Parts: sequence; C-alpha cells; structure tokens
Amino acid sequence: MNERLVEDWLTKANERSYQTPFAQALIAEGMQVLRLGHSPHEHGKDIITIDEGKQIHAYQLKDGDFDLKDFEKELGQINALVETPVEHPAIDGQPQHQPWLVISGQLSIPAADRIRVYNIQWRKRHFTPLRVIVGRQLITMFIGMAGNFWPQNPEDSHRLFNLYLADGKGNLDREAFAKFLRSIVVIDEKSKKADVARRLAAANLFTSYALAPFYSLKNHWEVVQGWTITAAHRSEEQ
Repeated sequence: MNERLVEDWLTKANERSYQTPFAQALIAEGMQVLRLGHSPHEHGKDIITIDEGKQIHAYQLKDGDFDLKDFEKELGQINALVETPVEHPAIDGQPQHQPWLVISGQLSIPAADRIRVYNIQWRKRHFTPLRVIVGRQLITMFIGMAGNFWPQNPEDSHRLFNLYLADGKGNLDREAFAKFLRSIVVIDEKSKKADVARRLAAANLFTSYALAPFYSLKNHWEVVQGWTITAAHRSEEQ
C-alpha cells in the first residue's frame, strides 16, 4: 500500500511539489543542499548540492514522462544545465559539476538515445555527461527515506488518506494534519541524532503527500499553511 500511495502521488506531482522531498532524499544520502528552487537565474539548475567528496551536483526537475519531443523542447535548459558553470557563494572558482535530469515519470527510448548522443559530444568538449533519474528510482528513494515511519495504527492511517484525498479547493484540516505530524516526530531525550534526522526527513515527505491536493489545484495559501505547521513541529523537536 505504501508504494502504491507514493507512486500515485508522484504521478500527480509537478516539479515544484516533489522538489522538497527530493532535496530531503539527497540530504539523507549525505548531500549538502546549497540551493533549492526555481528562479530566472537558475541556468537550468533547480537544485545544487555538494557531496561528501566535495563534488558539485546540479539537478533539473521535470514532471511526467519525458520523450524526444520534450527533450528537443527543453534542450536550451538542458544545455545550460550541462554547460554553464555552477555559481554559488559557497563554491570557489568554476569547478566541474555532475548534471542530472530528474524525471518523475518514464524516459522514452528515443529520448534516452538522444541523451546518449549528446553525452558523446559533451564529453568531447570536456563537459561532464548528463545522468538521468527516473520515476521508479524516485519511488525507491522516497519509500526508503520514510523507512519505518509509515502510520502503524488505523487512526493515523485514516488521517493520512483523508488528507491525501481532500478537496484541494477547500481548507487543509489543520487539526488532523498536526496530529498526524506529531505521530511521526515522536522524539524523546533517548532518541539518537540519526533517528531524529530520519523522523524529520519523513515528516517533510509526508507533508508533501498530504498537501498534494492543494498543489494540484494551486491552492498556494493552504500549501504555505501546511509547510508552516511542519516547520513549527520541526523547530519544536530540534
């Protein structure tokens, strides 16, 4: 059931609604997120991270399936992702970065072949070849990140599904949402630092699930309210 819910959510999610849990998954893998979000000056890079080996990574997120027509349409952004250097106050100089194209759906065979051809040319021009993450990989990442924090009792499961199936035009059920979050971020003095980090990461992921109806209908006020409640719970536990 957990995998089916994640898969259904990711199928409906746009790039903005899954970028936060994806960034959280990168943090869980030991990455440091330097920048997250869309802007006119992103140069094709929605997320910038640095790994434990000091390698710079840049990610461009797309929602849905990605075919050859999509690749040709987005080629300008993809070129910018691969060829323009990463600029950030925390980065000295213009080091080579690993570019990633992240797709919430599937990559078509013709699109994959076109990326292969472009990678040959990019490598000849001394750019790092583009790598791709697809929907099935994202699902595995998200399920793994939530770990053992899925609702175990019927009441919490009921709250999660009611939130996920809510009418995104209306208001977020703040009381049910807050109670559900408290069931995840149950932390005491004996909790280990790693367990605390996993619980807080899971809270971010479940927030994305619960706010999915409001993201879909661009009900930005309720999305802001939901993340504000989540931030309040995180600050209480940190």
